[in-house]
Amino acid sequence: MSKSKFKLNESNEIFYYENETHSLYDNNGIVLSLPSLEDEHFYLEESKKHGVLHKDTTPIALRILLGHACNFDCGYCMQKDIGNPNERPENFLLDPFIDSIDKNLDLSELIRVELWGGEPFLYWRDMVKIMSFLDREGLEFYISTNGSPLVQKHVDFFKTLKARVSITISHDGPGQEALRGEDVLKNDKKIEILKQLHAMKDKVGVSYNTVISNTNYDLFEINDYFKDYAMSTGIGSDVRLYFIAGKNYNDTDIDGVSSEHILHGETLSHFNTIFKRYLDIYLKDLGKDVDDRRLLKNGIVEGSSGLINYAVKLRNSIPITTRSNCGADSSDVLSMDIQGRVRVCPHTHEKFVSGHVDNIEAVKIVGLDVERKTSHCYHCPVKRMCKSSCPIKFPDKVFLSNCAIEKVWYGNLQKAAFKLLFKENVEFLEENVEITNENKSVQDIFAQV
Repeated sequence: MSKSKFKLNESNEIFYYENETHSLYDNNGIVLSLPSLEDEHFYLEESKKHGVLHKDTTPIALRILLGHACNFDCGYCMQKDIGNPNERPENFLLDPFIDSIDKNLDLSELIRVELWGGEPFLYWRDMVKIMSFLDREGLEFYISTNGSPLVQKHVDFFKTLKARVSITISHDGPGQEALRGEDVLKNDKKIEILKQLHAMKDKVGVSYNTVISNTNYDLFEINDYFKDYAMSTGIGSDVRLYFIAGKNYNDTDIDGVSSEHILHGETLSHFNTIFKRYLDIYLKDLGKDVDDRRLLKNGIVEGSSGLINYAVKLRNSIPITTRSNCGADSSDVLSMDIQGRVRVCPHTHEKFVSGHVDNIEAVKIVGLDVERKTSHCYHCPVKRMCKSSCPIKFPDKVFLSNCAIEKVWYGNLQKAAFKLLFKENVEFLEENVEITNENKSVQDIFAQV
């Protein structure tokens, strides 16, 4: 298997990374990583669920599109069906939808239910029925919202649930008003609701998600905006950030609605410099008390799929699943709209409808590019983190513009993970190479971690 070659900047020693086994090697081809906690058979069986076009009747995750209506008009959003900002009446298709789920799916393995818009809280009556039907211990409901519709009745309902609720507030910090609209974090009534949600730590998790775009990419300015919000409201260290790189999702042309907003050219280069510095400061602050850190906790570092967890998997040679980051090409992640139609994901229009939950055995997901992982992405060192980006089949120019962003994004995260393991800054040299015996070995450095 070919490998990617890296150099430790202080000691000038070389090591190699192989993304198929997710292992590190020294110059002599000796594996540095510890043995995996699971045997090869486990990962072989797991891999059969990914990179596929079919769906199982026993999902681990449901992703439900309530509708595309939204009360915001975000510049980079690919969903431009902006609807009535008032709360919508219960959908008359809701009861048949719940019946179809109950009749056709085995929910015994279900651990996560995502409720998507548009703005999902505009569909509150639908949300209450769906959540009440699926509610049980050990389940997580995930809701991404712009935060503007949140009121007391939402807090009161969440208190009645057995499941945990994870709420992400989509907010662009200092770029909010220019890119999205109303700044809900300057609204005293919304802040009081958010403070109540933050106080419900056992039942509700709240995080804040910023899209990194061509005009809003200074991670330090974004961090400082949310830190000021955290301190001024008294929420403090409970404020947890996530960053997501904006991408082009136009499936017909490079010049889509989001193309002007994605990082490219000079701004991508500037962001690369900022991101390196941000991760360097973040890693230096890891051992400090949260209140003494310059940077707020961020899921891209300390989340379940963040760089620290990536480093742990590297240390223990644990392969990372090859499912896409969204699960669209996984048999056990099922995306549906409120009519029970199976879609590639909740954010796509009707040409991506692939069948109905009533006949799930006949579903063949349309619009996916499942070959990319073994063609364009096969030798890429960040393949296991990027997961080949959005799996929808895009024109080459669109895909490559997204790929350039992913390489900067995940390349920095990967090198930061290597730095955690080797205690040195790391430089990427080349991919798709074979190990050459250079006599020196980095094994002693790695063994001390």
